[in-house]
Amino acid sequence: MYFLVSGHYHVKSERSFMEELSNVLGEELFLKVQNALADKKLIVDDGKLIPKHRFDCINISLKEHKEKVQNLLKENEFLRNEKIEIDKLKSENAKLKRENLIVTEIMKYKARNLVCVTALLKLDNLEISDLAAEIKKQMASIKKKEPYLFFEDNEVFMLVPYKNKKTEINYE
Repeated sequence: MYFLVSGHYHVKSERSFMEELSNVLGEELFLKVQNALADKKLIVDDGKLIPKHRFDCINISLKEHKEKVQNLLKENEFLRNEKIEIDKLKSENAKLKRENLIVTEIMKYKARNLVCVTALLKLDNLEISDLAAEIKKQMASIKKKEPYLFFEDNEVFMLVPYKNKKTEINYE
């Protein structure tokens, strides 16, 4: 039971509480208590109050849980960024695999100019699994229409070492 003397919230009415207190303490002691309290508040514990040490433990636990939540949010953000980076790398890897397959297939036909032959191919929305067959099909028609883009079967071709002027790396 909580009762605040001269407070605004009452579980019991002030009158019934004072009568009960008067009966328990006796008239003389009750008057001394009433005079000593004057305008102070009186809280009567009915077993529902939380001890200070228990309140402190709960507060510490709450702070620890808030820290854990903050750490997990930071970790989640880090992992989200890592996933985005992984997705970018997967996409780039798939693109490079596709380009490598196209170049490899074109070079089987001994193309003189890789850029020109690649521009003639229509490979936009093809899966990698269908790419090689489609390149073979299109290369046959390109080789008939544009034979000057390819070396002859008996003609020798070799890769010439290239010196990159920007980085000064010699690829010999």
